Amino acid sequence: MKTLIHAMLLNALWFSVVLGVAYQHQLTAVVVFVLMVLVTAYEGWERSDWMALLIGLMVGVILDGFLQVSGWVDYGQWFKGSQWLPPYWILMLWMGFALSLKIGMRWLFKHYWLGAIFLIIGAPLSYFSADKLGAVVLQKPTAVMLLIAVGWWFYFSVLYGVNKSWRNAYDS
Repeated sequence: MKTLIHAMLLNALWFSVVLGVAYQHQLTAVVVFVLMVLVTAYEGWERSDWMALLIGLMVGVILDGFLQVSGWVDYGQWFKGSQWLPPYWILMLWMGFALSLKIGMRWLFKHYWLGAIFLIIGAPLSYFSADKLGAVVLQKPTAVMLLIAVGWWFYFSVLYGVNKSWRNAYDS
């Protein structure tokens, strides 16, 4: 049941962020993100949760920061601070995914290549879908999707190496 709740919260976060940005209503996404944090806290924070959040945040800042600075992705008018800092809602998605890894997406850690292939395909499709729904504009879709695939493969590989306990967590 916990797995289903986390998976549903991750999907709810993605849709609420993407549609919220597209239709200029982000409050729902913030509420869903806070709910994810509360559910994770209720289940007990562990060092691996904090590491996943930190790694996800760092990779998100670097990867989406590069996409923003390069002009390959246009995030619209949502944040005009530092040129390298992507909008808060992109970082919220990175952190939300990290929160869902230990429980909702733990099956990714059962077999390295299965998880890696899922993210190499799924992450770029997520950006492509966000473009089609009007949340972002991909200026160079092929380049963006290739960079996202490599970035998420790197992200998953680091998490796979760092959080060995998650590999055994999928049977509980």
